[in-house]
Amino acid sequence: MSCFVKSPTSQICGVGLRSPHLEIFLEKKYKNLWLEIHPENYFSDGGKSLDSLYKLRQHYPISFHCLGFSLGSCQPVNLNYAKKIKDLANALQPFLISDHMSWSGLDGVFTHDLLPIPYTSASLKNFINNINQTQNLLGRQILIENPSSYLSFPESNMPEWQFLSKASKQSGCGVLLDVNNIFVSSKNHNFDPYQYLNNVADLDVQEIHLAGHHINTEENISVYIDDHGSVVSKEVWKLFVKSLKQFPKANPLVEWDTNIPTVEVLLKEQKKAQKLVLQA
Repeated sequence: MSCFVKSPTSQICGVGLRSPHLEIFLEKKYKNLWLEIHPENYFSDGGKSLDSLYKLRQHYPISFHCLGFSLGSCQPVNLNYAKKIKDLANALQPFLISDHMSWSGLDGVFTHDLLPIPYTSASLKNFINNINQTQNLLGRQILIENPSSYLSFPESNMPEWQFLSKASKQSGCGVLLDVNNIFVSSKNHNFDPYQYLNNVADLDVQEIHLAGHHINTEENISVYIDDHGSVVSKEVWKLFVKSLKQFPKANPLVEWDTNIPTVEVLLKEQKKAQKLVLQA
């Protein structure tokens, strides 16, 4: 019988687990919390970090937020990568597995970045094929996260929300809705973020991400950057409240990936989110 804790309810807000905090979470054993990991950081066959992760799993539910399926690539999913994810998932039993609406590798070369894809019928077909292949390889549903966007392709013939909707409905995958990404993209491309939420209201949203961003201004041109390096902005908190009303069963999570703060600061943001969840 597994000694791992059960999946959280949608009323519990999680945080992204980053290596500086791993031992602290293991020592403190916080209640009413779940953790999301980048599984690629634990692909080794042993070591202190992986051992600590197994111990953490006895006290916290865990989800996987993957970076390497490269679902938007024109090539099939990397079978070796998929096997590593599946083996780790079998060992740790994450309650959710997600990846991004982007591509990150070609011909065996990994870019270490999440690159945009054009929103065309051809790229949609390819994207759906890769989602289907991934779900078949893993033997389970995955979630797809909407990206933060800084450029658009002239070839695109549908808006992002429509591409996401078609991909989810035609593949049967779920959705990880990142409200900070929606806000950042809305500023960079001049659209209404609340209308975006309305347009995806019928999707199977199972997780909601919160994070901070910054504004880079040069020559009077401002670009919003999704850097996950600060507290959540007031505008994104408002979008989060709206998303909670639309998707009350989704699992919310706070991310913080750059300028990583103390655990206390991270959990302060988590508690803000938790309070809004309980009020929704």
